[in-house]
Amino acid sequence: MEVQKALPYDPRQKGEQCDEFPFASTYEGAGKGDGNFSVRYIPGDANNAHGRWLNAWYSYDRILHKDQFYIGFR
Repeated sequence: MEVQKALPYDPRQKGEQCDEFPFASTYEGAGKGDGNFSVRYIPGDANNAHGRWLNAWYSYDRILHKDQFYIGFR
């Protein structure tokens, strides 16, 4: 994972996983490998649940490979 490559040590606590923004599954995300992303370690169960919700959203709204979308914040 790009985050572990970028850090001199692994700051995770037991049971934590890396949560990235933009999402690693996007072209702008951590999966791109350019280091232009934000991370936070969160409980693995929460990260896995978020991944399931994100994939469900991609499917529900028919977000396909290379489709553009916007994430808004309040």
